[in-house]
Amino acid sequence: MKVCVFQPLTVDLDVKPIIILDESNYQKEQKIEKQKQEELKKRNVVPRERIYKESIEIIGESNVNNCVEFVKQETGIDRTLGNGARNAIQGTTPQVGAIGVLRGRPHAVIVLAIAGDEITIKESNYIKNKITKRILPLTDFLGFVYF
Repeated sequence: MKVCVFQPLTVDLDVKPIIILDESNYQKEQKIEKQKQEELKKRNVVPRERIYKESIEIIGESNVNNCVEFVKQETGIDRTLGNGARNAIQGTTPQVGAIGVLRGRPHAVIVLAIAGDEITIKESNYIKNKITKRILPLTDFLGFVYF
């Protein structure tokens, strides 16, 4: 048979806990993020979750609520391009002035510049009623429409 012996717990009442009043790491990160977003807002740049180069530039207002209609107006194409221009893809090599078709959610854009694997694009309605410019990696494209 085992016998357990308990000793009484002693508490030193002269010791006072130290409480440090400071922001948590999470609060500090949130504060920094808010400051960054306020600075970007002042410069007319909207941060997005998953965007190459981490931001997109608003370059105008759009009265066209459809990306395909916007690229058709900008390029002068009058033929049918399909949902996000997916039905009209002609190749996978980017060209300045071509219509880019993005992977994932159907979306059509205009290619403004090419620098290696980085494609600068212009688009409408990525942000509702805005014309925006951003830089995307070539891997984000399903294909291109040439005219």
